Amino acid sequence: MEKRQFSPQMQTSLLLLLIFAGLYLVAGILMSLALTLIVSPAELEAFELSNPKIGITIFVSSQLGMFLMAFVVYLKIVNVKFKDALDYQKFNFKYLFYIILGFVPMVFIVNGLTMFNHWIIQQFPASGMIERQIEREELYTGLFNNANSSLFPIFLLASSILPALVEELVFRGLLFKKLALVSNGKIHFAIWTSATIFAALHTQPWNLIPMIAMGGLFGYIYHHTKDIRYSIILHALFNAATLTVMVFFPETTIS
Repeated sequence: MEKRQFSPQMQTSLLLLLIFAGLYLVAGILMSLALTLIVSPAELEAFELSNPKIGITIFVSSQLGMFLMAFVVYLKIVNVKFKDALDYQKFNFKYLFYIILGFVPMVFIVNGLTMFNHWIIQQFPASGMIERQIEREELYTGLFNNANSSLFPIFLLASSILPALVEELVFRGLLFKKLALVSNGKIHFAIWTSATIFAALHTQPWNLIPMIAMGGLFGYIYHHTKDIRYSIILHALFNAATLTVMVFFPETTIS
């Protein structure tokens, strides 16, 4: 069988199409199916997002539907094996040390950008963005606080490691590389374009600026190390720190 051939432009367009299809179609289908299989009819009828079983199911199924689907289907269509699609080298603990060392200042910088982003949305009170932010924070805080403490590791896995893994595979592992290729090696363009798409697809205007900044940082780490694992680790660390603060120190969150 002759191997399918796609130009870099076609590959980039295909990947973006699959990402948006996952966002608006597949995630909804997978979410509905998962809820039907995992959640009892009585819980579905009440349908409280603060129900841990419902909250975890929705979050995990949406991540798998939005991003993992795009990654797997893309590789299948272009006929590329997983090990050939991503860059990875012999693990270098020096890079890991640098990531851990830079994590704390990164948190302070991101927090400053978050405050600036929050100030911007306050200038548009009629947009409803402030209300959406408060609702989102109250939803997650209520979900975690109302759950049994033994479920926190599951929340941590669902909200930090899984998103870091699937989002880095798609946005850095594939999209950044394709954008660099179609732009004739314009690395900065590829990094910041993929970071902007990454941030926009989260549909959180109150976090848009810090998410773009983080996406850019993850992109530079991947480009410099030529290993997707380091950006995954940093992404997971940041997600875990954000979740831990939200659960145990909710009074410190910006609102």
